[in-house]
Amino acid sequence: MTSTASEKDAAIERRLREILDRDTGIPDAMGIDRDTDLLAAGVSSLETVTVILSIEEEWAIRFDEGALSRSLFKSLGTLCAGVSERI
Repeated sequence: MTSTASEKDAAIERRLREILDRDTGIPDAMGIDRDTDLLAAGVSSLETVTVILSIEEEWAIRFDEGALSRSLFKSLGTLCAGVSERI
């Protein structure tokens, strides 16, 4: 991975943490591990909708219905990958 790609991924992760901190009830969204299951950490189904809408607005992207599954919220890492592949 190039430095630019690493910087891009780090920026995506940082912004996603901010969105999760703002839009969910996760106690320490800024400090969660990349592998923590976001739903098990406390993200509700309603919060997932809010997070997706925030992501779509932030990066001017769209998730098709097929992409909106539990696997997208399996972890911060999978959420980062989902955003990265769409921008």
